[in-house]
Amino acid sequence: MDDPKSQGGKRIEIEAEEPERLPAGDADDVGEVSESGEDRAEKETPAEEVEEDQAETKDLVAEIERLTELYEQERDGHLRAAAELQNFKRRSAREQAERLQFANQQLIAGLLPILDNLERVLACDSETSSVEDVAKGVELVVQELHRVLESFGVERIEAEGELFDPSIHEAVALVEGDDAAAEGTIVHVDAPGYRLHGRVLRPARVVVVRGPSEQS
Repeated sequence: MDDPKSQGGKRIEIEAEEPERLPAGDADDVGEVSESGEDRAEKETPAEEVEEDQAETKDLVAEIERLTELYEQERDGHLRAAAELQNFKRRSAREQAERLQFANQQLIAGLLPILDNLERVLACDSETSSVEDVAKGVELVVQELHRVLESFGVERIEAEGELFDPSIHEAVALVEGDDAAAEGTIVHVDAPGYRLHGRVLRPARVVVVRGPSEQS
């Protein structure tokens, strides 16, 4: 029987194929990749990730505490400033009320001696004091009163013989004038007027010459 491997007197040799081999360099790269992946896996363990998260959380908590403390400081400063402002307003209102309440203190203190003199005049014995003495006493009291008022900026408005001025005069009557008195001239003062530092306290009540009637 013929050898199956030989046909026609020729020997056929069947060679088994060897597995393909990678170059030496490529094999090293594969090893390096494998080793690098293993190193990364070893480095990025769950425990280390937890530690990193805890550190970040700790930093965030510290920042929150810092901002909270800063907010409390600013809030306290704002509350103190608001309280000081409120106290200042109350103190100013109280001082203003006191100023208004005692604004006339000096004037009243100046009028008290005049009141004393008036009471002395009234206390005069009518049997021992003459009318002339009483009148003289009253005149002195009036002069003292004018002096006190002038010291506080009160001045009398001149009226008699002046032309009527509605800003400072108030006409209480009109009369026919003679040839010497022009129309609008004040011929009589019923009650004097006064100014306080230039502002009219009370207009003078006066009698004024009117113009000629239509019949004349």
